Amino acid sequence: MTKTIIDKAYALRWCNHNEAHFERVLSTFYQRYHDVSWSSLAPSDVQRLAHDLKNLAPACGAPQLADYAASLTLPAPLPTAQQQDTLRQHLHTTLQAIADQYPQLVYTGQQYDISTTQKLYNELIQQLDQHNLKSLSLFEQWVSSYISEAMAPQPQIDVTAIREVLQRFHFPHAKQMIQAAVHSTSGDTIKS
Repeated sequence: MTKTIIDKAYALRWCNHNEAHFERVLSTFYQRYHDVSWSSLAPSDVQRLAHDLKNLAPACGAPQLADYAASLTLPAPLPTAQQQDTLRQHLHTTLQAIADQYPQLVYTGQQYDISTTQKLYNELIQQLDQHNLKSLSLFEQWVSSYISEAMAPQPQIDVTAIREVLQRFHFPHAKQMIQAAVHSTSGDTIKS
């Protein structure tokens, strides 16, 4: 495996070119995954972890991790021991790259500001009400921000379905889907 470098330009596309958001995502990602206890994970747990990494790694500038993690998510069969070890190596090298390239984010204990996600959500709903095309990029920024919250409970959000509705400019339906997901209490993951 080659040395992993955080691709900031790639990540900024996922973070709506917002450097502060990119740094929060990196900090939260590192805090969330630097101490994964691999020995206690069953293959189904690794598959769920791969799903999370597939969604979060692009905003961290780690396309190699995202691509490998995507290969292990459903409908793929449960990962083998070798695949689990390869995922662990990809995650480890990504975390090491974060620590090497952005040590100030790893060691300062920066915490994610939940109010940022709430502000994005409020702006997204407002833009959807106005049928504004800015809703598409705001949705991506809000999803990225929402996913990066390390400890917050997350609703069941079908990102792909909402993205498709937005791309057809069905703003009221997209708003309804987003609000229903946020106000639900049954789910705890974000699908993509």
